[in-house]
Amino acid sequence: MIKIGIIPNNFIDSVVDCTAQVIKFLCKNDCEIYIPDVFTDTLEGYEKECVQKINQQDIFCVSDIIISIGGDGTILEIAENAARKSVPILGINMGTVGFMTELEATEVNLLEAIFTSGYKIQPRMMLDVEIIRDNKVLNSYIALNDVVMFKGIISKLIEINLFCNDKKVTSYRADGLIVATPTGSTAYTLSAGGAVIDPQVDGICVTPVNANAFLNSFPMVYSAKNEFSLEVARKRDDQVYLSVDGMKNIRILYGDRVVIRKSETFAELVRIKNTEFYEAVCKKLSERGK
Repeated sequence: MIKIGIIPNNFIDSVVDCTAQVIKFLCKNDCEIYIPDVFTDTLEGYEKECVQKINQQDIFCVSDIIISIGGDGTILEIAENAARKSVPILGINMGTVGFMTELEATEVNLLEAIFTSGYKIQPRMMLDVEIIRDNKVLNSYIALNDVVMFKGIISKLIEINLFCNDKKVTSYRADGLIVATPTGSTAYTLSAGGAVIDPQVDGICVTPVNANAFLNSFPMVYSAKNEFSLEVARKRDDQVYLSVDGMKNIRILYGDRVVIRKSETFAELVRIKNTEFYEAVCKKLSERGK
């Protein structure tokens, strides 16, 4: 019997109705369904006999597959925990664009593929991130989309040194610097003028945000075999932060070193529709432009 975890984004109004539709559909099949206990009360009145309330952290331990109902942000919130347990994620889009999601809210019936093995697992590269202070690892994270070093609320440029395999590449004077995976290339990197990278490409894109020098204003795509380091170049730049997938923001001090490398951990996304990457990107971007 397949065990399915459902993690909805409780901050989207229409998520309750979509979650109820998903549960009703899944309950017609031979499966066990788990949902975070903080969400189950919002499903009052819907069929729940095959649904078990469970702490969200425990869902990753018991599920064979997780259905994320929300947008790309919802997937990013659960990506690290799911990846560490090798649990694939199937995203249903309730957000704006949804590059990582597979289905729209009107396509719940396609979940039938879960029970007929009519789906594929697409691995997505992740990044290991370490913040090193006084030669000690202060914090470590895993990113699916990107790592961004950026200025705080003060309206001024910061200077960031970029190293590749301990060799200095250049210094950027900019609002920030983005280090992105192919998955993250359609997120903040795209808005900053970075390259869109096919998820099958083993590459990492480094993109400055509003750089003030032409020679350092363009994005660069590197082999994922490289290790990168970011450092605050000037002591006076004392309002600098690091964002990991837009979910965690950490204050970075002068003298800190942020080390970024390809992770041995991969996120796994469920693919049901036979849509090519470039088709999906063109469709999503055209829809966003309307």
